[in-house]
Amino acid sequence: MKNKIRRLLSKKGLSLIEVIIALFISSILILCATGMLAPVNSLLNTTKTDAHLDAANNTLNEYIRRSVQASQYLAIVPIDNTDKLADKIIEYQGYVNTELQLKALAIIKKTDTENGVNIDRFRLYEFDSVNGTSDFTNPSDEINGVFNPDFYEKASYLASFENASPEDLGEGGSKTTDWLKINSVFVRNGDYVSQLRKLSFKVLGGNVNFGGNNSAKFLDSSDNLDISAYCDGVVILYIKKDYSTYKSSLH
Repeated sequence: MKNKIRRLLSKKGLSLIEVIIALFISSILILCATGMLAPVNSLLNTTKTDAHLDAANNTLNEYIRRSVQASQYLAIVPIDNTDKLADKIIEYQGYVNTELQLKALAIIKKTDTENGVNIDRFRLYEFDSVNGTSDFTNPSDEINGVFNPDFYEKASYLASFENASPEDLGEGGSKTTDWLKINSVFVRNGDYVSQLRKLSFKVLGGNVNFGGNNSAKFLDSSDNLDISAYCDGVVILYIKKDYSTYKSSLH
């Protein structure tokens, strides 16, 4: 027993230099592991963001479809073409009566200020009535915003529109004026952060009017949204029957 105790007491521990070397090697291994995991974490975060914006893209397109599909009259005008927009508003106001209402959706450029820097972003806005082109100047996110700005994840929702074909979401077949196709994407800092989405549908109440053209389309030769050519936004004017007023008139 005494011999065992002597052997234990005679054993030497690690020297200070050995401890320092061990800590140094451990630090290197930890740094290497962290560096290897960083790209994976970045990829996971990017995938998560992109998946959210893909879903947001679909949600906004579907919101537009549900709003305008049953319209009696429908016109799509680039917001920077103020003369054409003003003429179309006056024309559509002439159709308004106790049953028909003039409404609008608009993709409008708003300026956000972050850390003293102004950043332009596009969001979707809704107007239950339209009085003139000034309605589309700096609309309120709280009153007219379809969704809270946080919904957009600091990205822009860009969409273009054209007449479509009833076949295969607009691919193939002849384009007709009563079918509408939406091409949309989310963009941040000039780069796509969602997939390009396309949605085609039949406008049940009438033809789609582009003011003499067959599109408000900003796609390049590869059928991608041309960000550099995108205007200051797009206004969708539409007239729908107010069924609550219509029903009350029957009593």
